[in-house]
Amino acid sequence: METKLVDFDVEKAQTGAKVVTRDGERARIICYDKVDDTDLEFPIVALIMAGTIKGECMMDYTLKGKWNGCQEESCKDLMIEETEFEDGDIIAFGNLGFPPIMAIFKGYWKNDINDPGLIYHVCLHMGTVDYYNGVLCNSDNLRLATEEEKQKLFDALKKDGKQWNTERKCIEELPRKTSEFKPFDKVLVRDKDDEEWRTEIFSNYDKTVNGDPFYRCLIAAWEQCIPYEGNESLLGTTNKPINNINL
Repeated sequence: METKLVDFDVEKAQTGAKVVTRDGERARIICYDKVDDTDLEFPIVALIMAGTIKGECMMDYTLKGKWNGCQEESCKDLMIEETEFEDGDIIAFGNLGFPPIMAIFKGYWKNDINDPGLIYHVCLHMGTVDYYNGVLCNSDNLRLATEEEKQKLFDALKKDGKQWNTERKCIEELPRKTSEFKPFDKVLVRDKDDEEWRTEIFSNYDKTVNGDPFYRCLIAAWEQCIPYEGNESLLGTTNKPINNINL
């Protein structure tokens, strides 16, 4: 991940972009509409972390980020610090007032310089996971995701039976987990993913069919078998188990 400075933009600043001075000092904008009859040209007020005084000092700026001070000191003008992301970075972005979109960055899409976007491995938006590897045209206010946002994305992947492989930089299936059943255990069973789960009583394992495990129960033998306990809500549905076991 690398950073670069671009011209100050009020909309970007108001929606969470990082603001610094041209010489890299941190800027904290406290208002965009200062009222001053003697000086209407500088409505932005920002607190600048000045290293020389080891604290913040207040400065006034135009809406284009120009400092109300010595014109020769353009190093105090406001800039936007943007991040150049790398494949595998977990990012978040979105418009102010809306839940952020989380995604695992894959690359930039630059076919149209007037409408740039990004390509993602996976995207989480409003609770929906998208594996399309597509293009998001609205890529304003890109930033690294917080730890909480990362966890939301990982939890959504896990619920879908998938995980992010950091080394290979790809989405992959979660490792299958195998439960150890004992005779007379209560279980949920079915053969195919589009069938509804039903209750059964486990009897024994049967691996005589093509070497694949069959779960022999009181009524029949089944291809899929999961513990009833902890999966009660799946009864009568075709949903996948959250922990991705025995499928």
